[in-house]
Amino acid sequence: MDIQELLYFDQKRLDTYFVQVSSPVTYDKVPVWETGLSITGPTAKGTQARQARPPTTFEKIATVKQHLEKQELVMNGRPSDRLGSLRPL
Repeated sequence: MDIQELLYFDQKRLDTYFVQVSSPVTYDKVPVWETGLSITGPTAKGTQARQARPPTTFEKIATVKQHLEKQELVMNGRPSDRLGSLRPL
């Protein structure tokens, strides 16, 4: 995983865009273990619980970025690389 550093981001704008393209709540699966004793011996049971949490800033940025790339609203590189023969006046 690459370490990312955010120099600046507009939190209000990021939140506004994020709620338009994703759910405002993220769920994590958490293992839940139960143990006990019975007449026949020890028992154990494992399940998964879903815990809601707000998404992190990095998750919001990645979600908005993926949406923009999927909709082809982001261009990487210099505009002249993509436009080919178009030149400024």
